[in-house]
Amino acid sequence: MVKEVQSEGELPSLIRSTPLVVADFFATWCGPCQRVAPEFERLSSQWKNGVAFVKVDVDKFKGVAQSHQIQAMPTFVIFKNGSEVGRVKGASIDQVKALVEKHAPQQLFAGAGQTLGGGGGGTAPAAPQPPSAAATSGDKGQSFAPPLDEGKASTTIQLRLHDGHQISFKINTDKKVQELFSIAAKASRQAETKFRLISSHSFPPKSLESLGDTLEAAGVTGCMVTMKMK
Repeated sequence: MVKEVQSEGELPSLIRSTPLVVADFFATWCGPCQRVAPEFERLSSQWKNGVAFVKVDVDKFKGVAQSHQIQAMPTFVIFKNGSEVGRVKGASIDQVKALVEKHAPQQLFAGAGQTLGGGGGGTAPAAPQPPSAAATSGDKGQSFAPPLDEGKASTTIQLRLHDGHQISFKINTDKKVQELFSIAAKASRQAETKFRLISSHSFPPKSLESLGDTLEAAGVTGCMVTMKMK
């Protein structure tokens, strides 16, 4: 079971008192965070007492997030006997599971006949992979993006529109930030002057202001961009 922390001191207390703590630093506006949440919940059900799975809302507890140098969401941090032993940036539940299996005592693994080495009478159910960008948005998002030059570096952007809908598309990293505004305007049917775009690449999230910067220079690669009306 995953518990969401309710105070500044709750996570430090858990880290001191629990052999293994797996903390999911998330944001409510973060699409990848929302998609991976059910998988994180399923992972937590595979472990007995002695392993605590918790969620930390970075907007509610900015000080906690900053103290652990959280710069992107989601970020999973694993603490063993009071010290950090690993972290995973991004919604890769398989990497989180591998770290838990590496650091948790074998007797804490849940399920009859299961062992970390897989030698028991059963095996833990495999956590499903997060849906791909294509599965999330189909071809709809790509139709708003400029033609992709396969010979150049590219990245996948998740764009959350003002009405909550989300699209995904691939775009070359040498394209300008202005191109994101154009895509958002076409997808939302809103004038570019009526909204802001906020990147989740850094913490706290920042507005994209330098329209002439390339996506690579602006650090807008492989992240969520959220559209906010002015």
